[in-house]
Amino acid sequence: GPVPYPEQDLTDRSYIPDDIPDDGRNRRTAMMILGGMGAIFLALVLLLIARLPALIDSSLGGGGGWGQGEGLFSFLTRERPSYGGGGSVPWTEEEEDEDEDYDSYVPDYSYFLSRMEYSPLEEVLFPVEIYDPEQGGKKADPYRDGMEDCAARIGGTLFDFPVEWEDLTRAGFEPVFSGEEEKILLYPGETRCQTFEKNGRQVRFQICSHARTAQLLQDCQVSGFTAEETDSGFADIVLPCGVSLSEADRDALKEAYGRPDSEREENGTLLWNQGEFGGCLIRLDEEERVTACSYMDFSVPAAYQEPALPEGLVWEDEEAVLPDPPAEDGHDGVFRTSTGTYRVLQPLKVLLDDGWEIAYSEEDCPAGQRAWISLKKGEEEMFSTEVMNISPDLLPVEDCRIMEAGVYDGDAFLGIGPFETGMDWEAVSAAGQGIGDYSSLEDGELYLTYWHDTDYDADYLNVSGDDEGTVDEIYFSFDATANAAMDRMRESVRLP
Repeated sequence: GPVPYPEQDLTDRSYIPDDIPDDGRNRRTAMMILGGMGAIFLALVLLLIARLPALIDSSLGGGGGWGQGEGLFSFLTRERPSYGGGGSVPWTEEEEDEDEDYDSYVPDYSYFLSRMEYSPLEEVLFPVEIYDPEQGGKKADPYRDGMEDCAARIGGTLFDFPVEWEDLTRAGFEPVFSGEEEKILLYPGETRCQTFEKNGRQVRFQICSHARTAQLLQDCQVSGFTAEETDSGFADIVLPCGVSLSEADRDALKEAYGRPDSEREENGTLLWNQGEFGGCLIRLDEEERVTACSYMDFSVPAAYQEPALPEGLVWEDEEAVLPDPPAEDGHDGVFRTSTGTYRVLQPLKVLLDDGWEIAYSEEDCPAGQRAWISLKKGEEEMFSTEVMNISPDLLPVEDCRIMEAGVYDGDAFLGIGPFETGMDWEAVSAAGQGIGDYSSLEDGELYLTYWHDTDYDADYLNVSGDDEGTVDEIYFSFDATANAAMDRMRESVRLP
């Protein structure tokens, strides 16, 4: 800390030697020296004042992310964060006219929406980051602006999300189970809204899995909360800068956190992003009071340690859960390469055993997830190949199941159903009659698509031809069939 200088009598000139003539210059020099020392002293005092909140927080035991009273001085008095990553930029109503399109971009996380629990706002805009051992935990995110930290005081306890399940129970929150939630498994990237209770008041916390294997609900991370005004614990939630959900309105939110990244007048929602994996989504009523809030940080914590697969977990053999691809429209899931005939959802290693080599791949694939691969054999290349891990465990990519493949610019031979590369387009047109939706010319390219729809995905095929009417691109994807296999696998998983 700063060390104050000894008190000095500024009128005492005894320190000036008698043999130096006093023509005024020595006096000016002395005063300049003393003035500089005074400025340094003042700067040290100001520094001490600036450090006072941190010292108070430290004396309260701050920094742990949980525990009543921890870091509350800085939490409740924190200044409004800067917006846009370029220093503090005050927001005024006039600035909205200068940047009318500031909320024109909202990330499309439709794939994650299909696999996530919805928030009370019926929107989850943030995907979950899955642990990557090569990244060493949570990545540095240069885009964390707006609300900066995902922190909230709930029931008198300050949580800096993400936290552990045990952090909630140590703070007095107990899970409210209506059935066998203790045996619920979350797969990588999945979330679930779980109700907890403290002092008779209930709050819903968002649980997510960063692991690369299936995990029990209570072994996953707590990434935030979701609340509605009808919840008994709604009044016990305070956001950064002392903003209470039960008392805040639009003006108070903007004053505290600056201009939101997205503001939708038609449904009264405000969104502050926290990089790619988190943010705060708030809904207002007609009187511009807060009626719902989802505040989450789905990034991997810096100290995260990947858990092992739960002991005693058993599941069906993968071959037993594979559905038959739909056979209508010639869509039978059988495809052909120069090395033989294969079927969708076979392991990738059947291609590798026939001479194909992996040109690019991720080494392992998390449970229920997909991995993109590029395959080569001599001069041939299947640039776009995707496999899916149909199991609750982490698998090497060669053990994962083929669900997509594609050839572009005639780089390899690929055939599926009645179509194959090198085909004359007249033959394609004849074979394509009555198969799904099809057009002979689209955007200057010969193009054909057919598919089999399900509730949340589809199997489809794209066939394109070059200017001379020859098929040079084929791409197929069996999303619906692969997801149906994964759903069957999940149903087969049993805990002891």
